[in-house]
Amino acid sequence: EAENCNAGSCEDNLCICTREFNPVCCGDNKDEQFSNPCTAACVKSSAELIDCSYGQCEAVCACPMIYDPVCCQGNQYSNQCAADCAGFSEDQCDAGECAKICTLEYDP
Repeated sequence: EAENCNAGSCEDNLCICTREFNPVCCGDNKDEQFSNPCTAACVKSSAELIDCSYGQCEAVCACPMIYDPVCCQGNQYSNQCAADCAGFSEDQCDAGECAKICTLEYDP
C-alpha cells in the first residue's frame, strides 16, 4: 500500500467487510461468487453490481480426467461424470466408445 501514499496521505482504497456469509453471485455467466454484498462491492463497479443476485452461484461441473468413455444417444463423453454434466443420466448411456459410422467411401 506504500505506493499509494503521497506526503503522509494515502488513497482510501481499502475495503473492509464483515465475515458475514450472505452469498452473492455475479458476472456475465453468473460464475463469480462473493461471500457477501460488501465483498462484491469491493471488486465490482456499481453498474456491474446490478447484474448480481443473492444466493450461491450454480455449481460448476468438475470431473476427473479419467478416460472411461460412455456413449449417450450418439454423443461420446470421456466418462460418466462428463455425461452427467451434459444432462445424461447413467441409464441413458452405454459403456464404451460410440460406434464409428463407416461411410463406405474409398479414400486412400
